[in-house]
Amino acid sequence: MRIFSEFWLTCILYICLFCNIISSETSSWEFAVTTKNKILFYDRNWAELTTAAQQFNGLSAIVYDETEENIFFNDQAQDKGSIFLLKLGDTDENHIVKKLVQKVQNEHIQGIAYDPLERTLYWTDAKNHRIYQAKFTEDEISTPSVFMEFTEEIPRGIAVDVCRRKLYWTNSNYMNGSIERASLSGEKREVLITDVHMPMGIAIDYFTDKIFWLDNKAGNHYSVESASLIGNHREVLVTSLYNSPDNIVVDRDYIYWTEFYQESVWKVSKTAYGADKAIKVLSNFTSTPRGIIIKTDFLQNHMNNPECRRVIKEIRQRLLPHTDEVTPQNVTQTNQTKAIQPPKDHHCLNRGIPNTISGHCMCQNGFTGQHCEVPLCYNYCVHGKCFLSETGYAECQCDPGFSGDRCERDVCTGFCLNGGRCTLEVREGLNAHPVCQCSSLYSGRHCEVMKTVEELCRKFCESGYVYPDLPWNMPQICGDCTDKNATHASLSHDGDEHRELEDEKTIKMIWFILVSVIMTVLVLLNAICFFMWRFQKPVRPKIKKTYVVRKNLTPLTCRPSGAEQQCEITIENCCNMNVCDTPCFDPKALQEEMQKESRKEDKKKLLRHMVDTNGDLY
Repeated sequence: MRIFSEFWLTCILYICLFCNIISSETSSWEFAVTTKNKILFYDRNWAELTTAAQQFNGLSAIVYDETEENIFFNDQAQDKGSIFLLKLGDTDENHIVKKLVQKVQNEHIQGIAYDPLERTLYWTDAKNHRIYQAKFTEDEISTPSVFMEFTEEIPRGIAVDVCRRKLYWTNSNYMNGSIERASLSGEKREVLITDVHMPMGIAIDYFTDKIFWLDNKAGNHYSVESASLIGNHREVLVTSLYNSPDNIVVDRDYIYWTEFYQESVWKVSKTAYGADKAIKVLSNFTSTPRGIIIKTDFLQNHMNNPECRRVIKEIRQRLLPHTDEVTPQNVTQTNQTKAIQPPKDHHCLNRGIPNTISGHCMCQNGFTGQHCEVPLCYNYCVHGKCFLSETGYAECQCDPGFSGDRCERDVCTGFCLNGGRCTLEVREGLNAHPVCQCSSLYSGRHCEVMKTVEELCRKFCESGYVYPDLPWNMPQICGDCTDKNATHASLSHDGDEHRELEDEKTIKMIWFILVSVIMTVLVLLNAICFFMWRFQKPVRPKIKKTYVVRKNLTPLTCRPSGAEQQCEITIENCCNMNVCDTPCFDPKALQEEMQKESRKEDKKKLLRHMVDTNGDLY
């Protein structure tokens, strides 16, 4: 009876925890992006969950403290402050925004970084050529101090290597761009890379021990590059045009960055090189995206990282509500209950430890979720066994015949061509690999090579082997195998005829296309010549003639005697421009004048003076 009651209590507890997880929207965000007037939060699939900081109008840089779940951001349009603190609530109305840093010298902040061990905030001031720092304690911040001051360098992107206690930043002065670092004490400044144009954002990758940065090159070019933490082994992952990248973050597999011109967020695999294309994951912003942050579960994923183990242990110790050291090896159920008093409305499963500052759980390796209730290996591997890597991630050991990150891909899928049958072959000391059993007509590793008639007949003549799946009569095709040159005469003849027909069709098609092109060119040339001749032909002058014709009148033989009389001329119906019986006569004065001129001018003036009856000629 007792076991039965405990079972039901456990079921009820899990149901309550599940309902609490479903109702809490803000705790499931994975990405956050700042635009001009708000911060947008997205899940792993880039579906929008909530927004915050809508009262601002100049948001740019942003950084996330996973240890205490604080979000620090800056607003360039604010006169009363420059850096603010955001604590997310359960709903949009419960978000809390608090001013931390007062604007001092009209600084222009381009990047923010945070050290969770010392609880120190760092930011770059591109206008005054400085990097500032300030310690954060109990929702308050100390007076900012200058961490490093420059003369020509313009600091922009900034990132903290928490494990190795280094500060990295980019110098975006295009005259002498560089990537530099120094210890968190401000000493040992090093210039790591100088062959850059205008480096923008920078990020530290604890999975590969590399730095990733964006270089905004001249002429709308940009590149995504990486190097080791000391600046060597430099690699160019992506190069492209017509983009202006701004800030960058990385997780285990991908690189994400914001883009200014296209107002979008892009991603690319960390193993991409050169020709691989970046993927635009989000482009529906109402204004330009600037800063970007991502949850990486730093405290959980890098517990076993040799470089980070000591730092994470100190951070976890600070977050516990007691001074005694509590580690996964020496914590038992009894002393854990005495040492830690979690909130009544919050429970941590699977030996998770409550974070007394944020109120959430710090899970042990192998578990995740708001209450550490989800095993990382649960349903992770499709065809294989799941185990935890040194970095705390679930990985798969695939069954024979399967591959992929989650053993989801069958190695035989699409491996054999032309009807070949795929089987697995196991060799000593090696994993099983696919092998193709090809049909009689094909050979090769993937059955991609078609056998020739010579090969088929050679094997038939040597061993008498008849392929059972061939539709041919091998003795008839190969003959008696005495004439090696004629063994495949029948099949070769058919093949030659087929090739001849194909060649004949090809030649006819080529001739048809060639003749069509020539005829088209000739027609076009003819049309061009006609239009050129038509438009360049001189226009003949049009002569307007006015005749007053009356019937039953004698032809004009003398000058009219009175002013009221009209000078009339009878023009006969001349058909087809034949010579008329009654000629037209000009006055003598006009005739004498016309004799002195050319015949061509005579024709022009004859009709013109006949129309002009103002009395000048008489």
